[in-house]
Amino acid sequence: MKLLAILIFTTSLSISFAQRTLTIPLFDEPIKVDGVLDEKEWSKIEWQTNFTQDYPKTGEPCTRKTQFKMGYDNTSLYIGAILYDDKDSIFYTLSERDDFGNGDYFGVIIDPYQGGNNGFGYFVTAAGVRRDAYYFGEDADESWNAVWSSKTTKTDSAWILEIQIPFSAIRFPRKEVQTWNINFVRQIRRNRENAYWNPVDPKKFGLLNQFGLLEGIKGIKPPVRLSFSPYASTYARHYPNPNGKDWDFGYGLGMDLKYGITDAFTLDMTLVPDYTNVRTDDQVLNLTPFEVQFNENRQFFTEGMELYNIGEIFYSRRIGGRPLYFNSLEDNVQDTLGEHVSKNPGVAQLINATKLTGRTKQGTGIGLLNAVTNRTIGVISDTVGGARNYITDPWTNYNIFSISQNLPNNSVFSVMNSNVTREGDFYDANVSVIEGMYRNKKNSFALGASTKLSYLYSNNMDNSLGYSYGVLAAKTSGHVQGEISYSDVSDKFDINDLGFQYRNNQRSFYGEVGYYTFKKWKKFYRTRAVFNMSHTRLSTPDRPESFDLNLTFIGTYLNFMTASLSMNAKPFGEYDYYEPRFWGKKYFALPSINVGGWLSSDYSKVFAYDIRAFWRQYIHQNRFDITFYFSPRVRAGNMIFFVYEFNYNYAHNQEGYAFYPFDDLPDESVFGTRHNQTITNTLTMDFRFTNRMGVNLRVRHYWAQVKYNNFYLLQGDGRLEHMNYDGLDANGQSLHDINFNAFTIDFIYKWRFQPGSEISFVWKNSIYTSGNETGYNFFKNFGEMIMSPATNTLSIKILYYLDVLYFKKWCRKKKEV
Repeated sequence: MKLLAILIFTTSLSISFAQRTLTIPLFDEPIKVDGVLDEKEWSKIEWQTNFTQDYPKTGEPCTRKTQFKMGYDNTSLYIGAILYDDKDSIFYTLSERDDFGNGDYFGVIIDPYQGGNNGFGYFVTAAGVRRDAYYFGEDADESWNAVWSSKTTKTDSAWILEIQIPFSAIRFPRKEVQTWNINFVRQIRRNRENAYWNPVDPKKFGLLNQFGLLEGIKGIKPPVRLSFSPYASTYARHYPNPNGKDWDFGYGLGMDLKYGITDAFTLDMTLVPDYTNVRTDDQVLNLTPFEVQFNENRQFFTEGMELYNIGEIFYSRRIGGRPLYFNSLEDNVQDTLGEHVSKNPGVAQLINATKLTGRTKQGTGIGLLNAVTNRTIGVISDTVGGARNYITDPWTNYNIFSISQNLPNNSVFSVMNSNVTREGDFYDANVSVIEGMYRNKKNSFALGASTKLSYLYSNNMDNSLGYSYGVLAAKTSGHVQGEISYSDVSDKFDINDLGFQYRNNQRSFYGEVGYYTFKKWKKFYRTRAVFNMSHTRLSTPDRPESFDLNLTFIGTYLNFMTASLSMNAKPFGEYDYYEPRFWGKKYFALPSINVGGWLSSDYSKVFAYDIRAFWRQYIHQNRFDITFYFSPRVRAGNMIFFVYEFNYNYAHNQEGYAFYPFDDLPDESVFGTRHNQTITNTLTMDFRFTNRMGVNLRVRHYWAQVKYNNFYLLQGDGRLEHMNYDGLDANGQSLHDINFNAFTIDFIYKWRFQPGSEISFVWKNSIYTSGNETGYNFFKNFGEMIMSPATNTLSIKILYYLDVLYFKKWCRKKKEV
């Protein structure tokens, strides 16, 4: 979200385009979606042409002739398009569904409620790969999936596309005459050219508010939207277990249900979901006082989540995530009795999840999400067969309720509440947020505000009430854009039971101004220069933390190489109140400056690459940080795609918390200077047999070495005093050095044998090692790591899509026969 204060700069006027209108007819005869366009219904319609570029040459005509027709019947919309180009210049690259890959594409985006905030997008590449997305505000939910059909063919001078979009795949108002906002887009990949039927001005804020009109649809009713997706799965897992059983087998039966309660609202349910085929998380060595945030890969929690992102208080990985007291089970082990942890599940079992989402024709969005997880039991065993059970996670109910009202000019007002209720005497949590954004008629300025409350309560603990609030002002269009904002988070504000929050107790001030160009200028297609500054303080008590200055230049050259140069400075150093791990203490980092940049070449080429390099130097100290990233990518024809990523991070004489203090110094923080090196190698291979079948292979090796040099006691002023301690045991081995490896392989075969239905086969391999021996070179470390015990999982899953509407049609035809 681009935000700005009132600044004394001149801005150029936006390009002015007249809104286009498309009137479509009702088809009398059926259309066969075969990419041929030979039905006589198509011959009755005039071609729509004259597409206008928004990139790279804003306002100029599309460089290749583009034409389409559109009509409808009682069940569906139909689009036929001819995309002219030289036969050998069209990119027919195959890719996974919802991924354009490196292909040319054509698509349509529909806003049935004409609010300018929400829409449905349907796109097809020249190779026939489908992508759909749900648009909301400035964002697009690419995990949203609908069931629709398309077919492409090619000639010597064009590729031809035919699309059928059932009305069941669109949410629209229940009225006799429909008027929708609509736009069509074409991308010519080799030119990185993006062109729209109704012109889009990139200097203006928003996309859906720059659409044309669709008229002519009459007499249609929102159809019954009820579908079932039952699944069956089975898996086998082999894992290292020195205490006994090392094989695990299982199966799963469950179902996803989707029901259109009204024309605007949809109920989604998942019963006994199975996520064994979800990609492995990228584990890292975490030396910070904060937890690591992982991406959500479960489709139920990625699709249609617009109304649950209000206020950023929802982190879906909490549901069915790590048990509440997973890390505490080890504390109950009695070593004198020979006890050990024999069972400690890493995730809580998700029993079911339900969400209700939708938006009325008045622009009122309502979201309701509920999920239940099973009780999780950890087991501590002894050497004589005894065992003790501990509840590491109780039965838990997660609930979210949200309301969001679209207002004129893309303004919005939203309210959301999240609640976590646990069985028995375990504590519960509640968080509420109210936020709003006002935009002027030209969508050039914005004002926003938000306030949040958190409440933790239980019969066995003192209740805790926290708050957070923020305000902002913005200029969001034109050549000059930017923002000013202020936020305050109290020391008791806590959303981590159903959200993700690194820390609380902070006040922050932020300001930004940037200059943007949108037309060709000298050797660039687009450029921007952005300066921002931020200042953070501890909220309670009021203490300084940091003051940052940042300057960034980004430009896209005429050969589509994008380059960036940036500088960050912390001129007064930085106070860290969390690194000491003891509240009331602080650590002071000396002033530093960070310089660097990145390059990204033209992805439409057979060979492309990304390079990123940064250097941070601390003042008056032999301390520096290096970051280097290199990622080449190769497309070996239209079916195979390789991406290799090398990521190197090195911190020389990094200062950080080392360990809990000695018995005679119980309230002291022991810090150390250390050389911290991480190397990550990732190889991804995507091989597509067809536009519905393919395999994806991802191999990742993460290696972290931490070697301590000296140890210090943290002083009251935040500085460090050297300790007479070498960190070695009686044999001269380091007690605190770390050598950590995470090696994973994810192999996924997927066949979408019909719309909404698929078969997947997944093999996952993982090795995790951790020790104190450092000084290995890369190859020796890798050799020892790869010989360590591994966990291997094989799983097969079959998902079948059943649409009640098509079943009713089938029954009707049977009766007619």
